[in-house]
Amino acid sequence: MHEGCRVTGGQEGGVFAHDCCKGSLDGVVVDGNASYGVRVSRRGCPAVRSCTVSGSANGVVVRRFGLGTFSDNTISCCSFDGVRVELNGNPRMFDNRIGRACAQHAVRVVDHGCGVFQGNELESGGDASAGRGAGCVRVEGPGSRPLFLHNTLLAASTSAAVRCADGGRGTFMHNAVHGGASSVVVEGCTVGNVGSASPSSSGPSIRQNTLQGALTCGLTVLEGGRGEFVANELSVSDAALCAVDLGCETCAVLDGNVMRGGRIA
Repeated sequence: MHEGCRVTGGQEGGVFAHDCCKGSLDGVVVDGNASYGVRVSRRGCPAVRSCTVSGSANGVVVRRFGLGTFSDNTISCCSFDGVRVELNGNPRMFDNRIGRACAQHAVRVVDHGCGVFQGNELESGGDASAGRGAGCVRVEGPGSRPLFLHNTLLAASTSAAVRCADGGRGTFMHNAVHGGASSVVVEGCTVGNVGSASPSSSGPSIRQNTLQGALTCGLTVLEGGRGEFVANELSVSDAALCAVDLGCETCAVLDGNVMRGGRIA
């Protein structure tokens, strides 16, 4: 157990938990390390609580079957993503503050990444006040299936709060999304037999969320995009073009949503 110490200046990274490690970090400052602040792989399963992680390329990286429980941490000021999950990484993240002043995403899940994200505040990367940033959450690839529950997402005006690309799936329920050019963008699925796949088998499931204040469009499904969008409350700014924009060859199920605003009904 490491408590109340400082880890700084690592030429590669700060803390590396691997090979079934089950240690804990409590109140540790992890700052100014090169590639990552905390990295977990090969079934490492640390408990990381009340830590500050900042000033590295990626704040927390969970990959290659890494696990771990992260709670009440502040992860910020990274030159890429606040949290990156890849290659079957599967962390549990509760009540963290992630993404402030990160150059790209608060959370990025790629290459069969999973994980449970609950009760976190996820802020769009970059300087939200200046309209810069890559978005709060990005999910890429059909094997990526994170679960987002009861999070608050704060998006910059030029970014999508949530973007699912190339068949990125995942389940989003009971989240509150504020701002952004779009609340949710789903890009085309480029794998498998797209014509025969069901919406939920090759896209995200977005249910019972509150999506507010998008400046361009609340939900955008681009060419070939898929997914199911059920019982969401979606309101866009008065200047937004529309609440929902569906591109050609999309396969989106919309059911029981409440939609308000937009210049085009």
